[in-house]
Amino acid sequence: MLAHCDFVYGGESAKFQLPFVTLALVPEFGSSYLLPLRFGYTRAAELILLGEPFDVSRAAELGLVTQVVPDQSF
Repeated sequence: MLAHCDFVYGGESAKFQLPFVTLALVPEFGSSYLLPLRFGYTRAAELILLGEPFDVSRAAELGLVTQVVPDQSF
């Protein structure tokens, strides 16, 4: 869903994951098409195929999160 949003704000303790592989599901269009366009194939493949959780700083580094917000003000 986040790939379809114009702005994404994440709290400092937010965790993200693309659990398709661990759930034995095929990635939907937002993940399989939009993420490689935004992050490049290699980074998108890492997120989709490994399915490992990542923190908000990694999400911001990738450009998935517009801004990291302190948990207290979120």
